[in-house]
Amino acid sequence: MSERAIHTRCAHCHAPIEQAHTGRHRRYCSATCRKAASRERQSSWEWIEENDPQVATLEDVWVDEHGAPPSPEHSTIDDVTATIAAAVVVAGEFRRHGVAALPQFAARCAAVGAALDAALEAEFGEVLKS
Repeated sequence: MSERAIHTRCAHCHAPIEQAHTGRHRRYCSATCRKAASRERQSSWEWIEENDPQVATLEDVWVDEHGAPPSPEHSTIDDVTATIAAAVVVAGEFRRHGVAALPQFAARCAAVGAALDAALEAEFGEVLKS
């Protein structure tokens, strides 16, 4: 190894890797470690999908908090406007995670943020522009 060599560690087994001075740096010491890391990421997503509690419906949340299903009197224009504003904030947070999160989450967060933006624009564009 030369004195100018760049050294990093394998993202899977943490073995030292000597990096070349040109080109993209290697993350894994071998194809075996790269494949093992990929399998671990996939199994992590499967675990999350299997163990993630189901999201409650808005009606379930309302009933838990207020003891009765919502009625039109509890869905005023101001309430809908506040919910739209909250959805815009949530979409922004997903877009932020699309840039800042770990790679296995970033693309999914960006997709959710884009989908929320598109849905809000399609359904409430006139409200958002005012």
